Amino acid sequence: MRKMIWLVLILLLASCGPEIATPQAPYQVIEVLETVDSQHAQVELRLERDSANQIILAATYQPKEPHLHLYSKDLPRNGVDGMGRPTLLELTQAGQLRSVGPIIADAIAAPDPTLQTSKPLLIYPAGPVTLRMPVELDPQQPNQQILLSFMLCSSKGYCTSAVEQLPVTIQLGNS
Repeated sequence: MRKMIWLVLILLLASCGPEIATPQAPYQVIEVLETVDSQHAQVELRLERDSANQIILAATYQPKEPHLHLYSKDLPRNGVDGMGRPTLLELTQAGQLRSVGPIIADAIAAPDPTLQTSKPLLIYPAGPVTLRMPVELDPQQPNQQILLSFMLCSSKGYCTSAVEQLPVTIQLGNS
C-alpha cells in the first residue's frame, strides 16, 4: 500500500512540471518577416499565432522544382553516412525571440526508399515543408538573427549543395 501511495505522489509531482509549448493548428499569420531566395528554394519566415494564442516562428521551405524534397529536421547535422542535411530553423543566442518549445514540421518524414544507409535517411515528401517553433518575444532586445539550414534532393538522382546556417537578420514590427 505504501508503495502505491508513493507512486501516486511521484506521478502527481511529475505532472506539475512546466508545460512545454507545442504549436497547435490552426495558425494565423501575424507578420511576414523575411523571404530568403536561394538557388533552389525560397524560405518565408513569419510570425504566427496558434489556436492556444502562442506566438510561433514559422519557416516555409519551398523548393523551386516540384520533384525536390527536403530532409528531416531530426537528421544529424552531417547527415547519415555523409548523405543529406537536416532542415533546420535556429535562433542565435541574443535577440528578440526565445524558443519555448519543440520545433514541429507540417510534413511526416519517412526513410528514403532508394538508399541503403546505416540508419534511416529520413526525407519529407517532395514539395514545401513548414517548421514551427513556439517563441516568446522581447522587443527590448536587438534584432534577431535566424540560422537556416537545408538540402534538397530529387528522386531523379541529384542533390543541391547544402545550405548550412545561413544567417538571416530580422526586425520585428509591432507584433
